[in-house]
Amino acid sequence: SIKCLSSESDCSRASVTLKILDGVTIKTIQAENGKYEFNEVLPGHYEVLIDTDIFCWETAIQQISVTSERAEVPVFKQTGFTVTFISSHDSAVEFFDPKKSKNIALTLPTGSTRHCVSSPGIYKFIPKSCHVYAQESYSWDTTNQNPIILTSNEHRHRGKIVVPAATSQIGEVEIKVKIESGENSFFAPVKFTRTKDAYQYVFEFNAHVDNTYVITPQSDIILFNPPSMKITGTNDCNNEAATFSGQIGKIISGKISPILEGVTVKIFGKDKDAPVHTLVTQKDGHYRIGPLDGSVEYTVTAEKIGFSISETPDENGIFYAEKLAEIVVDVADQADDAPLQGVLLSLSGGQGGYRKNSVTGQQGQLIFNSLSPGEYYLKAMMKEYRFDPPSKIIKVTEGATVQIKLSANRVAFSAYGTVTSLNGEPEPGLFVEAQGVQGSAKNSPTTACDSLQEETTTEESGRFRLRGLEPGCTYLVKLKDNEHQTNSQVYRASPEVIKVEVVDRDVQGLRFIAFHPIPRTDVSVHIISDQPEHY
Repeated sequence: SIKCLSSESDCSRASVTLKILDGVTIKTIQAENGKYEFNEVLPGHYEVLIDTDIFCWETAIQQISVTSERAEVPVFKQTGFTVTFISSHDSAVEFFDPKKSKNIALTLPTGSTRHCVSSPGIYKFIPKSCHVYAQESYSWDTTNQNPIILTSNEHRHRGKIVVPAATSQIGEVEIKVKIESGENSFFAPVKFTRTKDAYQYVFEFNAHVDNTYVITPQSDIILFNPPSMKITGTNDCNNEAATFSGQIGKIISGKISPILEGVTVKIFGKDKDAPVHTLVTQKDGHYRIGPLDGSVEYTVTAEKIGFSISETPDENGIFYAEKLAEIVVDVADQADDAPLQGVLLSLSGGQGGYRKNSVTGQQGQLIFNSLSPGEYYLKAMMKEYRFDPPSKIIKVTEGATVQIKLSANRVAFSAYGTVTSLNGEPEPGLFVEAQGVQGSAKNSPTTACDSLQEETTTEESGRFRLRGLEPGCTYLVKLKDNEHQTNSQVYRASPEVIKVEVVDRDVQGLRFIAFHPIPRTDVSVHIISDQPEHY
């Protein structure tokens, strides 16, 4: 007979098998209402087995000896329900047993495993291992015969950082471990342990199988070897994924006094020509670089345009800065007060014969910095413009910033145009000239227009700009003649000449079409014949 745990259990219809002891199976039958019977059994020794696929039993195999007409098999007593796990890796799960009122842990080897639960109902199995599964928990009902399938392709990987205790007595320090995989990055948690001879920092993260990860430890004071490591996720947990050694590095820090932003600080190691690190101070004027290799001697320099900074820092890492004088020149167009770009400014004078020529930027400004005290001569130049004042003597005191504003009045204008071939292709590198022919210059009445001449060269796009055309004059604009191989690749242009009258604005839209000569080749032939009459 079969004794079930309760009426909720359907074990009364379990399958029962009769087989000869250590021999072949004779017959398998299904019990009815907890009863079963094997007929026509010959005398002998037998085993009676009950199905364990669904239910658990106090004893699943009973041994009997048939010596009489009727033999009684001991009762099969149900003790629980069978739950089947199919796991991709060695693992473990935990569940709450209501009969024992505590959590029970089950070990699951790779493959299929059966375990028993003692009471009917719904159970929640929670994976407890170094593997990552699709679900945090799996529900299973004793009325459900489906197995629980645990498949994982993401596993815990551990690494460690070992810092010899002999290198430092500072104890535990903050270490971060950055993990990068493709475009994703995160920081792995780090646990500190102290051994007899070393400080050990253990980190862990979950890695997908065959994914590549770059591990980079970070610390404000510890230097790591190697600085980073690349690993590939394995198809199991890995407690030795990466090992780093660490040592207390050298920290170079200090500040600029007085506080100064924008100072370039360079750290030089063995190579005194190439800095190993470069940084720029922020608003607080401080700098800090490290950790660096403690076995190397370093030198530190600081510099900023417009300032005199001590060559080396003091014992506290402080650089002392002193502001040098500077002249800030702003140039604006008198017509609309707009900043004027491209003005050539020449400054000379001061102690040591300072001299510099440069042009204003997009904002119409140019700064002459790092100046010593003294008198300087400033002159502004730009074609088509007259400046007020045209030149200026500037007195500069130590550390001063002198602001100079120049006003530019436009006194001449430009003619813009293009030169293309007949098919519209640009013609670069051609010389275009404007020759004055009549009138007198408005801004210089004593100057005859026919004495004026300007020229320019076409750009890659075929465009050109003729500068410095005097208002009140008439000009003939044309491609320059072929003298001295100039414009030798062009034998004529259409139109040959464009007449331009300059009034009070630029002239736009001039266009020439350049024609190239047709290539010709002369061939000389010498004929030799045996017959003189053929000459």
